[in-house]
Amino acid sequence: MNSAKDIFESWTKSTDKEEDVEEEDLSIVPSLQWEIAQHNYSLDGPIPVDASNEDKWICRCGQSKSYPYCDGSHTQYNIDNGSNVGPLKVPKENGRIVYVCRCGYSKEKPFCDGTHTKLRLIDRKPDDTSLFTSYLIIGASFLIFSYLSFKESIPH
Repeated sequence: MNSAKDIFESWTKSTDKEEDVEEEDLSIVPSLQWEIAQHNYSLDGPIPVDASNEDKWICRCGQSKSYPYCDGSHTQYNIDNGSNVGPLKVPKENGRIVYVCRCGYSKEKPFCDGTHTKLRLIDRKPDDTSLFTSYLIIGASFLIFSYLSFKESIPH
């Protein structure tokens, strides 16, 4: 028979077979490499940009309302931040597709290097505090249930 701990741990384990990231790798949290506006941020993976038919101008400031394409937002961003960021031209080439980062942690700015995958895994990994709290709730629920059951079995 499985213990309550085994059953609880099976609920918290990911059934998603994402990328093979080793457990010790999750202890090293990637650092933010560049700023992405909240309306552009996502850990769902990169945005594909197809430059097969025409040149594409990719946003590198992360603020564009047309992300991943440049809309000129870098002009105000540069004034506000004292920077000199501009768009990146992806030249037209038959079959050329590039993948643009939208988490801001890629070291290949503005292109995706897969770091979003590690961030998703870290985000799902329960910390010791949440596990302790969960065990505490299960234990307290068991005690209350036991007390109520015992109380009902005593003749009045």
